Parts: sequence; structure tokens; C-alpha cells
Amino acid sequence: MDRIEEFQAKRQRLLGLLDRHQLAAVVLTRRSNFAWLTCGGQNYVGTATEMGVGSLVVTHDQVCLLSSNIENARLLEEECRDLPLKPMVLEWPTEGAGREKALQQFRLNGPVGADSGIADIDLSRELMLQRRPLLSGEIARYRSLGRDAGSVMNRAALALRPGMSELAAASLLVGAALEMGIEATVRLVAFDERIDRYRHPIPTSKTLTGRACWCSEHGAMA
Repeated sequence: MDRIEEFQAKRQRLLGLLDRHQLAAVVLTRRSNFAWLTCGGQNYVGTATEMGVGSLVVTHDQVCLLSSNIENARLLEEECRDLPLKPMVLEWPTEGAGREKALQQFRLNGPVGADSGIADIDLSRELMLQRRPLLSGEIARYRSLGRDAGSVMNRAALALRPGMSELAAASLLVGAALEMGIEATVRLVAFDERIDRYRHPIPTSKTLTGRACWCSEHGAMA
């Protein structure tokens, strides 16, 4: 299954939501949902938020990419390359008003469902359930991510030295992950007595004398 085939299979799931709720459109803005439908594309700028800077608007006839003029080119050319999307470009910095105006056009044909506060119907939970059955391309990407994550852990572990701080160890982990295109969204590091004392030890300035334990999470955006 190539990217276009995967995209179309997921679009069919969303068309089922449209029919079930009698919606005119479904709007995906959360990073997880954008990545899911685009088969790995990312719509974020800042990482400390679940919401992206571009939305996908799915109707019975098309899928639109709704974003500002300062984000649209990158999203189309790098994150959504070759996908059959219709660009809807909003003018920055007044894209908020433009977004509402664009959504009102879709509402002429019925209510709009979404994964954020702009919705007439909140589909957050149903969209999460739609993401759960994995397609062959997603399974392949998860397996590849697992191999890469193992490589990152090994590389960072081999660079550990006595006297190194947990913060320095975390930076090794994050740096190795970024070099492989992995965003480590959870970074837990513990040395010595902190390993047994704390369940979720975020890194501190404590230095290594004997034992080390760490883990990382990518965020499951395959």
C-alpha cells in the first residue's frame, strides 16, 4: 500500500463519520489526526501544543488544506507532498477570522465535526477510534521506528560516562533522536538511587556514579 492508497483508505473511514452524523465536513487540526490522515505529515511549529498550524477539511467531494499564507507552501510541498489536497490559503496574521469565514462556507451544507473547539460536533473520541486499526503502511513505519529507537538508545548509552549529569544524558538521547528524525516527547533519566525511588524520574543535575536508567517516547505519530 503506497501513501496515496493509505490516504484514500483513511478518507473512506472519515466519510463514514460524515454519513453517520450527517455532517458537511470533518476538520482535523490536532497534530495526531493530521499526521494520521497524511500518513506521517506534521503540521506543528511549536511542540508544546496538541494543535497544529494547518487543518485538513474532509468533505464528501474533497480534502482541503486550510492554513495561513506563511505555512501553506511548506505544508503542501514537504508534509503533504503528492496528496490530493485543495489548498485554502488564509492571510496572516488575520487567519483566525478567515478560518471562521471558510468554515461558514462548509456549514451552508450542514454541521461541521472536528477534533477541536471549532466544531458543531466534537469528534475527538471517534477520531481516536478511527486511528486504532493499523494499515500495512503504518505497521511498517512503527517497525522502522522501533528499530531506529533502539539504535538511538544504544548510541546514547555508549556515550555515557561516570560524572555525567542526568541532564547531559538526556541531551545525548534527544540529540541522537533528532538526527534520525525522531521527536522524543518523553525523556526520563535516573542515576543510582533515583532508579528505585521514583517511577517517572525527569532528568536532574545528579551525576552518574554507578547505575543508569532511561526511557524515551516518540509520541506514536507514525
